[in-house]
Amino acid sequence: MSTMSETAGVSAVAAAGSAVLNTIVNIATGFLVALVAGWRSFDTLSSGNTGVGIALLVVALGGVLLLPTAMPYLLEIARRVTGRALDLGPIPRRAIAIALAGNIVAWLMYGAAFELFVRGVIGSAPGTFADYVTAYAWPYILGYLAILFPGGIGVRDSALAVALGALRLATPPQAVVVTVTSRLWLTVLELVPGFIYLARGARRRPATTLRNGSNL
Repeated sequence: MSTMSETAGVSAVAAAGSAVLNTIVNIATGFLVALVAGWRSFDTLSSGNTGVGIALLVVALGGVLLLPTAMPYLLEIARRVTGRALDLGPIPRRAIAIALAGNIVAWLMYGAAFELFVRGVIGSAPGTFADYVTAYAWPYILGYLAILFPGGIGVRDSALAVALGALRLATPPQAVVVTVTSRLWLTVLELVPGFIYLARGARRRPATTLRNGSNL
């Protein structure tokens, strides 16, 4: 991302720092949304450990509220771990608030899209909207945090199959089908837009003029 940003004339430091910032906000809000949306089903998903859910909800809510204050310290930790310059300077609280709101809306839209995806794959979508937000968010976050596995492959997929079954959104065979097709479809959605914009950027990039006046 830093290299591509430099090519586009954007500061590599700002790009790297923004990527870390968005990752932190994305995980924090996803965790909170998953807990709130899945509160009614948490007892099932946690095998009766509702008290743990209450503690997690308090921690998640407190963490999200404290992000504007904690963000500089989190970026400093990320800088030390990655060895990259991530200094964004003072981060306006308004920017973090906008990022929080935007990511919360995004997680809800992910849930809505996943419900439509399940309906398209197996022909029906039992359960509530909140169930699909939960079923999508938890596995995605687990896959996100499984940094040893590219794209969370295996971790996210197994968690998704379990969530679909636990929430009674699909039978075991249907859960396998949804899990496999979801992985394939996410891969397509991640690759194709990137290739399209790379191709557009290559066409728009001005030709390099050689010393003899010819174009490269």
